[in-house]
Amino acid sequence: MKHLHYQEKTSKLLTKKLVKEILNDPNLIDRVKLEDYLMVALQVRPCSILTSLAELPDGNELGKKIDETAHEDVISLREAADFETKRQLILKLREKLKKAYKDVVCTSPSYKAHMRWAKELDLRIREVEIRPTIHEFYLFKDKETEKKLEEIIKIKEDIREGAFRSPSPSTPRTYLIYPEDLSRDYVASLGELLGYPKCCVKEYMENRLSRTVNVEDRASSQIKEAKKKGDQPNFFAYFVRDFFPCEPSCKRAVQVGKQVYETFNKIDSRLGELYVECLKKNLETVENYPELIRKHEEKLREFKEKETSVQLSC
Repeated sequence: MKHLHYQEKTSKLLTKKLVKEILNDPNLIDRVKLEDYLMVALQVRPCSILTSLAELPDGNELGKKIDETAHEDVISLREAADFETKRQLILKLREKLKKAYKDVVCTSPSYKAHMRWAKELDLRIREVEIRPTIHEFYLFKDKETEKKLEEIIKIKEDIREGAFRSPSPSTPRTYLIYPEDLSRDYVASLGELLGYPKCCVKEYMENRLSRTVNVEDRASSQIKEAKKKGDQPNFFAYFVRDFFPCEPSCKRAVQVGKQVYETFNKIDSRLGELYVECLKKNLETVENYPELIRKHEEKLREFKEKETSVQLSC
């Protein structure tokens, strides 16, 4: 990551008033404020990505409202007997969920706040629909990054289309959901765009391609093994959420984390303090990832038992 004259840039961008306003805004999660908006605005990383509804503070509430609008359609789909009727109902449900997302989410204070802060911080947003009720927001500043992002999104779409059209029986379910994780070009390009150290991207990529090493298990085990030896993992290495350093004290990752902390702290000590909390939470999350995944899979199984796999196919 190239050196930037942070203090000069930040003094022009973030006034005390603006810092106070974003810190007090309840419509954005704190880590989203720092890791997705401010880090990109300050050019500490070229691009960030966040997911709606999962990373909206009122995501659960908005999701329930969407579910209510489609409740009767889901029941009709579950009771449909023949394939053609099911197919038509699925298409109808997809369109209804799309409209519900637009009506419920896009009019919500939290969604509008995310759009407003992008404008306030001179950021561009590229919103990508993953499923009718799941969207990804990519935040970035310049046209060069936008061009790279569009190329990556196209690679991802092509990979998913190919994987879903001709799935391999031997491919694990995880890679059927995220087949792009098996593409070196995609992983390397996205890692660079998100500001991850090359060594960490390489380790992640090798883990995924091996199909025998689970990235989340590896990262969690590294932390636990370090603690057993009496070594405390450096939380600066976990400089953004859902990032897996190649090792708990990766020098390059630690350097990025410290650089971000110093940048925030120079602007306002409250930003520095809040970022340290995010770092510690990121470390804790990676350490507990296997258990979090297990709980998530349990919820998915319960969901399937109650609602069948119909909604997932939408």
